[in-house]
This record gives sequence, C-alpha cells and structure tokens, in this order.
Amino acid sequence: MAGYGGGETVSRRWHTLALVALLLTAFGMRLYRLNDLPPGLFHDEAYNTLDAQALAAGLPHPRFYDSWEIYARTVHTTWPPATTRFPVFLEGNYGREPLFHYLGALAVALVGPRVWALRLVSAVAGVLAVLAAHMATRELFADEPHRARRLALLATAVATGIYSLLAFSRLGLRIITLVTFEGFAVALWWRAGRDLRLRWWALAGLLLGLAQYTYIPARLLPVILAYPTLVWLKRRSRQRPRLLRGTLLALLVASAVIAPLFAFFVRYPAYLTLRAKAIAAVTPERGPAVMIANVGRALGGLIWRGDPNPILNLPNRPALDAVQSAFFVIGVIVCLRQIRRPARPFLLIWAMMMHIPSVVSGVAPTFGRSIGGILPVAVIAAIGLEAIWAGGPARWPGIRSLTTLALIGTLVLSVGLTARDYFTAWAQLPDLPHILHEELATVGRYIGGLPDETVVYVTPTQENYATLLLAMQCPERHGSVELGKWGTRDRPRDFYGPAGLLPAGDPGRETAYLILEGDDTTVTLLEATFPEGRWDVQNATFAAYRVPPSPGRARPQYLTHAEFADLIRLIGFDLPSTDVHPGDTLSMQLTWQALKLMDRRYTAFVHLLGPHNSTLDSPIWAQDDHEPGQATYSTDRWFPGEVVIDTFHLHIPTDAPPGEYTLSTGFYELETMERLPLVDLESDRLLLTQVEIK
Repeated sequence: MAGYGGGETVSRRWHTLALVALLLTAFGMRLYRLNDLPPGLFHDEAYNTLDAQALAAGLPHPRFYDSWEIYARTVHTTWPPATTRFPVFLEGNYGREPLFHYLGALAVALVGPRVWALRLVSAVAGVLAVLAAHMATRELFADEPHRARRLALLATAVATGIYSLLAFSRLGLRIITLVTFEGFAVALWWRAGRDLRLRWWALAGLLLGLAQYTYIPARLLPVILAYPTLVWLKRRSRQRPRLLRGTLLALLVASAVIAPLFAFFVRYPAYLTLRAKAIAAVTPERGPAVMIANVGRALGGLIWRGDPNPILNLPNRPALDAVQSAFFVIGVIVCLRQIRRPARPFLLIWAMMMHIPSVVSGVAPTFGRSIGGILPVAVIAAIGLEAIWAGGPARWPGIRSLTTLALIGTLVLSVGLTARDYFTAWAQLPDLPHILHEELATVGRYIGGLPDETVVYVTPTQENYATLLLAMQCPERHGSVELGKWGTRDRPRDFYGPAGLLPAGDPGRETAYLILEGDDTTVTLLEATFPEGRWDVQNATFAAYRVPPSPGRARPQYLTHAEFADLIRLIGFDLPSTDVHPGDTLSMQLTWQALKLMDRRYTAFVHLLGPHNSTLDSPIWAQDDHEPGQATYSTDRWFPGEVVIDTFHLHIPTDAPPGEYTLSTGFYELETMERLPLVDLESDRLLLTQVEIK
C-alpha cells in the first residue's frame, strides 16, 4: 500500500502487486488442509457430492438419497417428476439451485466422488468473491477516481479477513457461489449504468440470471439493483433513453436465463417456498415476535454475537472481528453523512436486503442465509478504514508513512485473527468430528469393505443418509454408479429398531446389521432371531452383526403360505402364549416376505375376533393397525424376496368375556381403506389361530 498520500491514487504497479498478494493469501487460506478440515463428512456436502457425481455420470434426475424425503411424493401428486439429465433445480434435500453442482460435476469427473472436490469449487468461488469485492468497489466509486482504487484494495483486504467468507469457501455448499455471482452482477450493473454500452448491460443481465441458480437470497438482487437504476433515470434525463434500452436488454437477458427455472417453479410451485417454510420465523409455533427480535439479532450478529452453529461458525463469533467491526461502524456513519451520493445508500440497502433471509429464519443470526450481505459490509468497513486513514495523513503529512504502516499492520492483524479462529480455535472444537458426522462416515467406510452381495441394514433411521452413501464408495467404484446402487452394491437400508421391526433381508444372502447410537433394543432381538450370527464389530461408534445365508433363516413358530394380492406373502408368526387374561397385552410377531416391488404403502393389521366360534364377521375386541415398524419401514421400501419381521401388540379390554378368540391379519391402503385380497381365497383377511381369554 505504499504510495498512499495527499489524495494520490496508488500506482498501477503497486496496486496490482497488492491485489495479487491479497488474492494469493485468500487462495492459500482456502487450500490449506482442505482435505481434512473441516473433518468428517457433513451431510449437505455429501448430498451435493452425490448430485455432482450423478450429473457427471449423466444419470437421470430427480434423485433422492435420504429415506425421509417423503415430501417428494406430495410435490409430484399433481405433476409427475420430469426425468432429465440436465435439471434446472435439484429436488432432493428440500430443493437446491444447481449451478454449484454443475461446477462440482466437473471437479468430480476429474478427482472422483470426494468431498474435497466440491470444496475445491467453493475455494475457487471464495477467491473470486474476494475479487468481486474489488471489482464492485471500483465500479461503485468510479466517479471518484482518486478514491476508487484505494477503496477497492481496502475492500479486498477486509474481505480476505472475514471469517464467514473463509468458512463457506471451505465447505462443499452452494452458498458461496451466491457471493461471487452477486458481486460480479453488481459490478457489471454499475459499469453498464456508467458506460451505457449494451454489451455491459447484456453481461450484467447474464450474471443476474445466473445468480438465480446459486442460492435462494439471489431472488432479492433485482430489487436491490432497482435502486441505482431509478436514481440514474431520475438524475440523468438526457441519457434516459439509453438507460431504458440498456435496462430492458439486461432484464430480457436475465429473463431468458431464468426462464427454465421459472418454468420449473410453475410446474412444481411447492419447491418455490419449501426450503423457506422449513426455516421461517413466522409459524404458529413461533409468531411474528420472533421475526421482530431477529432484526436485532441479525444486526448484532455482525459485531456482537454471531451464528451459534458450529458447522458454519466458531460458535457465537460475530461475522466481523473487533478490528473490522470498528471500521464497519465508522463506515456506516460515513455512508449516512454522505447519503446523497448514490453508492453510499446503495451499499446500506444492499447489506440490509441481504440480511432479510436471516431475519425471517427461525433463529437469527444465521450466517448461511445472510452471506449475501457480506460483500457490502466489507466495502462499508473499507470506507470507514479509509476515513480514518485520510483523516491523519491529509492533515499531518509528516506521519503519513507511519499511518500507512499502521493501516497495513491492522489489516494483517485482522487476517491473522481470522486464520487463528478458524485453523486453531474452530479446528480444535472437541465435538467437531461428531458434529460433522465422522462416526457415520466410519460406518459407511465399513460398509464399503463388505462383499457386494451382502444385504446391509442400519438402525436407527438415519437423517444423514447421504453421508453414509458417499463414505461407502471406494475409489474404484465411483465410475459404475447405477440408479439406486453404488458400484454393484444395493443401497444400505435404514430402519427404526426400537419400533419392534426387524427386516431380515434375503435368506439366500448374507445380512449385516449396523447398530448406531440410539438403538438399545435390536441387539437382543438379533441374537434371539439369528443365533447363528456373529458380532464383527463392537465399539463406541457402532456394532456390526453379520448373519450368514441360510434358506431356513428367520423361520417362525407357526408357518403359513398365504399371499396377499401377489404382493406380500405371510411366512408365519410367533405367538409366545395363547392364554391371556382381560387387561393383558398380547404380543406377537408376523413374518412377511415381499413378492415384488410396491409403489404404495400398506397398513398391516392384527385383529382379535370373538368370542366363541369366531368368524370374519365377529366383533373386534382388540386390534393393532400400523404400517410396518410403526411406519418406519413402509411396504414401498421392501425389495423382492426381502423378509420382514414385525411386532404387534393387542391390549385386551378388561371387560372382555372369557372364551375362545381368533386372531386375523391382512393389509389395507390407508387412504382408500381398500384391503389386499388373499390369493385363491374369497377373503381379504386371514384367520391365524385361536387364543383363550380366561
């Protein structure tokens, strides 16, 4: 930064060297330990990598990796999914804009399905975001050439040292691309408004359109850019026709780019608000008071108390460190004092508008949703920093060199504080590997080492299933991905063991059960059901129980051969006792086998009929109707040949008269209440056995 002083601009040579040095610093901070920091295999990163991998392999979309994504069925009720190799919107994981994933597909094609492939894309986008801060500042202050370069360099230095920009540049998330594209879109829009050449308007429109494919807050950009356009139209009457033509061209280009995304939302309007509703502050449980309080929390998150989420931030660290915060406050004051100059109010509007997503979220501040406001914040801090610098050397030329050195030292200190907070304080958080799903990644790597023909079950039900899928992939397998499979292995299946259900796989294939924290009941059930199995792993992370193939495996106490609608076969049932008393609970296990894939979810029932000479028309005295495993392993998840053991509990009324009762079972679809008919029998219920109530 040598060469500052007396209103002079930095020489081009020193300016270029300083800019290159800052960009190299930013790039180095993003590349250092990128492979192992953050640790673990964070779910959203894994999901994005799987999508990038599918794009690189030319697989059809939409694709869903987590078993909990039942909302897709609701979205596609009116319009069926439109299968395509080139999606304009990724429907999985609550829906995501795809530009980052297409860039990630290029990286995955080069290095394979590794999380650091997408982190590399984020790192490059993060460096470009720092460059965008420079370019946007140059254009915003182009009418003040004596200050534009200086402010641009200062804004670049501030952006290099902002913690959230660094953190999001090292995560395989699409969020950082918003900062990059919005920064360049703003810069080109102001360049077009100053230069008035149609090519700049066209490029600005292109960037504005592409930004809509980055992250949800980009939808605020057209509103933000409306402010300078209206100011120009009001103040530059002679140039108004050219401004109107240019603005119209930019909007037409942006509309053409956005058109495919717009068409998607017209077809599937639920996705337009699905993710926003999931985090909205105004809900019946929260109310508008939360959003009002969030205004103060979002503003305080910049300089006082930041995002508590350890995945995205050193918990509660403000977005700006103490140095940056001081300059930011001064910069806001300067902008308010110079409010008549268009760039100043624009920066304030830009920053405030891009913090709205944080305000309307469940709990502010949320740095991921306010990340779009970081670039204007960096420029405002640069304005404050320059105001302090200009106030000294301009009045006391004899100390300008000392002031410049102090300025450089302050910026170096700021970058150093950010590096320390990230690479030392945050990296040493004791629970960080757990928070970033390292345990589940360990389970996935274990699965990847099992024989391909092994049927794998994981309990309890996993919310971060994508982490499991990505971790289980070996490098040599990543090129042979098929729909629903990874390499030549079936997808592992998750179920909720405490619900009393035990999927038993295909009796002709080995089955491996992986028990994670949260299931203390399946161990006993496994050992009792499959005594021929063995424990392969038992540690603090997970336990693995492997059951060898056997045609007689999971043979129930009582055998039957009933089939329901050629879809489900009842192999038999286990009934510990046929003697019960009023007030008792009768528990039994039914063993089913899927005959084919099912696209519907059926409810299974067990009814107690009687008493005396029970028939299908006898009154029901007790019943248990539920989807298998209390809806945790529904029939549309069963694969052909799979055996499923489910537990039913019938609570006997205290006023049940003594006598012989009959147990019956069957299936029905909950919405229509239509029962599955028994094959070769004119009935939709099967009589199982009699029990005596004494």
